[in-house]
Amino acid sequence: IGNKPFVRGTGPGLSSSKGVPMNFLGIGRWQWTSPDPDAPVTIEIWKNDQTLIGEPIHISGGESMEIQESHFSGS
Repeated sequence: IGNKPFVRGTGPGLSSSKGVPMNFLGIGRWQWTSPDPDAPVTIEIWKNDQTLIGEPIHISGGESMEIQESHFSGS
């Protein structure tokens, strides 16, 4: 896999300076799971933990979200 997405942000287990690698589920599908699923988070997705792609994403506690490829315009 040439490029790997990482998650940075605010919330449990996250940092704004060092990303957490996402888990590969299948072609074009990646997953990150919060260590505290009931806590709200704001995340950013970074390509190879070097280049920000897309806008910050706000996720309420207890919510799951699937992000469409269109979120990453210009990626």
